[in-house]
Amino acid sequence: MLAAKKLGNHDRFAHLRELLRSAKHTVKMRKGTFLFQEGMDAAELYLILSGKVQISKIGADGKEMCFRICGPGEIIGELTLFTAEPRYLLTAKVIEDGEVAAIKKDDLEQQLLTNPALAYEYMQWVSTHGGRKQNFAI
Repeated sequence: MLAAKKLGNHDRFAHLRELLRSAKHTVKMRKGTFLFQEGMDAAELYLILSGKVQISKIGADGKEMCFRICGPGEIIGELTLFTAEPRYLLTAKVIEDGEVAAIKKDDLEQQLLTNPALAYEYMQWVSTHGGRKQNFAI
């Protein structure tokens, strides 16, 4: 619930409140570190509470392609969380110190299985937001 308090009561974050109940802990992020890197096993997703994270991918030519900069209130790491072999498709590098709520896949899955309304909202969110990010990763 610590994570939910940091988000406040802004309507934009209403769909995240239920999701945050499964967050067991928050993680301090330091500039220059990685939350995850392309190809790593995907075991959790992150809700950015403060700070900034760059989402990127290394192209065939070896150059880094930056797709976007994420900030407070944004969820990252969700694209392949529930696939047969979950691996991160992109890299998330911390570019400004901050904090994230880390939500383990198993905890999220339990929440989604026991709360159909939350599951439906989550599917809507992933369909809307995840689809745009997936296009960048291809």
